[in-house]
Amino acid sequence: MISFATDFAECAGEMLLPGHLLYSLYVFCVELFAQGMNDGMVAPTLVDLEMITGGNPQTVSVMFTLRALCIVLGCVVTGKLIQRFPKYTCLMIGVALVFESVFGVIIPWLPTPVLVDLASGVSALFTGAIIVGE
Repeated sequence: MISFATDFAECAGEMLLPGHLLYSLYVFCVELFAQGMNDGMVAPTLVDLEMITGGNPQTVSVMFTLRALCIVLGCVVTGKLIQRFPKYTCLMIGVALVFESVFGVIIPWLPTPVLVDLASGVSALFTGAIIVGE
């Protein structure tokens, strides 16, 4: 597995400089922060999501199974994409971070359990992409 700092240097087409190391450390820390927020907000908000959407525990808890399946799917798809396009690993991680954040943030404002499950699944796809891209 290639480290993120080395991969960033290859993407930039330059030698590995201390500035790139600091940048890659910054991106890695932001990614870990986003992962923690994304994973930490699901379980405590389950009761709130039930009240907001008017669903019951069974319909809202489908989100956990869907998230697990989508993380695996995101890992597999991103692994294939990274094998096919290794120069664009940094771009894939950046795009995945943005979309994971967007779909993670809109979950509390969705009106139905189906939309909550769908947004959570899409967010989990990008979570899987980030896990493989690290």
